[in-house]
Amino acid sequence: MLAMRPKATCINIKWKSPLYTGGANVTSYDVRCIPTNEMGSREPSMSYSGKETDALVSNLKPGTKYSFSLRALNCVGAGEWSEWLEVVSSASAPDKPDVPCVVCMDSTTARLSWMNTPDNGSSISGYEINWGSVESSLTSYFTESVTSYTIHGLTPNTLYYFTLQAVNKAGKSVVSDVGQVITPHDVPHMVTNIKVVSVDDAFNISWDEPQNNGSIITLYTLYLKHEDGNEEVINVDVETKEYLVNDFIPDTTYRIKVSARNEIGESPISQPVVYQTNPTRPEPPTLTCVQYSATSLKLNWGEKSNKAVSYLLQIRDKHGRFITIYHGSSCNYRINRLAENTSYKFRINATNKEGPGPFSIEYSFTTTILCPGTMEPPTVNNITSSTCEISWSACDVTKGDDIKYRLCLEDGSTTKVMMYSQCCCLLDYLEPTTKYKVRVAAVRVVSNESMLVGPYSVVTSFQTPSHSSDDTNLLSESPSKQTNCSSHVAAESTEFHINSKPEFVSDERMPVILLAFYVISAIMIAFIAQFAFIE
Repeated sequence: MLAMRPKATCINIKWKSPLYTGGANVTSYDVRCIPTNEMGSREPSMSYSGKETDALVSNLKPGTKYSFSLRALNCVGAGEWSEWLEVVSSASAPDKPDVPCVVCMDSTTARLSWMNTPDNGSSISGYEINWGSVESSLTSYFTESVTSYTIHGLTPNTLYYFTLQAVNKAGKSVVSDVGQVITPHDVPHMVTNIKVVSVDDAFNISWDEPQNNGSIITLYTLYLKHEDGNEEVINVDVETKEYLVNDFIPDTTYRIKVSARNEIGESPISQPVVYQTNPTRPEPPTLTCVQYSATSLKLNWGEKSNKAVSYLLQIRDKHGRFITIYHGSSCNYRINRLAENTSYKFRINATNKEGPGPFSIEYSFTTTILCPGTMEPPTVNNITSSTCEISWSACDVTKGDDIKYRLCLEDGSTTKVMMYSQCCCLLDYLEPTTKYKVRVAAVRVVSNESMLVGPYSVVTSFQTPSHSSDDTNLLSESPSKQTNCSSHVAAESTEFHINSKPEFVSDERMPVILLAFYVISAIMIAFIAQFAFIE
């Protein structure tokens, strides 16, 4: 007996007639069958009885081992059963799964579970899960041979359909019956498409209505965050889906976010939209003068900022009109070529992208009085042991003010300062064989009788001769060196200053100093001797 090409639910059995028939012809054959794993627990069932030498045994289970036995019958009776023949039916696709059980874990997540399906002789390698909100168009996903699966990313308040198929090497099972589930309500979707539009002296914020996820939206919340970190929270009526901001800070960056709310709760806050408010026209800065001189004024109006602001500086001319002297972004400007001791009027305004702001009040600044310039070095002529003539170039008189001259004479130990109205003088109190330094400065006497002293000239040095050489010097002096100051010109004022440098002792004074030293020493010695004698 042998089996011919076993199938999943039937097996074709063939056999040959027995060699010994007992002297009578075989009238029929019996075939019995039992699952091999059930042998000993129950009686085999009769699968075939007939005259043919082959039989088709059906109604078998796929992938199952069966045991078959055969006997022959004649007119006398039945022969003995043959030995058992073990045959395995072919495997087939798994049985149809039951409807999966679906449980919503939240509004966007569902968990599917199912019972193991008979594999029909071939181990189940996995399950194909099909789901979607449209029954005719389901999404498929293959999972390993597990009995549960969690689906994420579902839409709240939506009807979903689910089916299941088991898979083994023989193929896919019949699709299970369709399961259904409705995801619960949830908070609204995130607000999107936020738009900000400038409207006159305000700006308008609008947005699209998001999905409500099964629960009507009852409120919108607007978040306005300033660049300084402060945040305003504004509730907006659900019907408008827009908000007009009137009270805002000019020239400020805002980060705008919106959320929606229903009976479930608040939606995720939207992505921020950045909006820069327009600046207002700037107020005029405060004008100050930081440097005064006789011919210029340096004006300042604050510190330079990162904002795009330009300034317009104007000066009032002699006809009373304001003319522009500077236009730019700097915060200081020097006005040159001005007249001394003169008041000038200025005004300023600032301009940004919104336009020019108002002009400031008028500011008045006055130039200082011009000091005399540096004199040329004085000239010394007709030098004798005790006299000399000194002359210098005249200084120009400004605005009719008087000019005087300050003469400084130094001999190494003292400094003598004299004031003159003329440009020459005769000095007649000099010491013989002495080195002198002389310099001169112009002094301007202004209308209020105050004096402005200019810088001193470069020093002119000279030395007086001794008494014995006076006659020789006078005889050898050329007439061309005579000056207009041959007569004595009295100084208007005289000042003496003792220098810190010790004066050199001349030969004429040395004997007197030595005599005084000897007298003082003798007195002290006598006093000490008398004191010692008394003791």
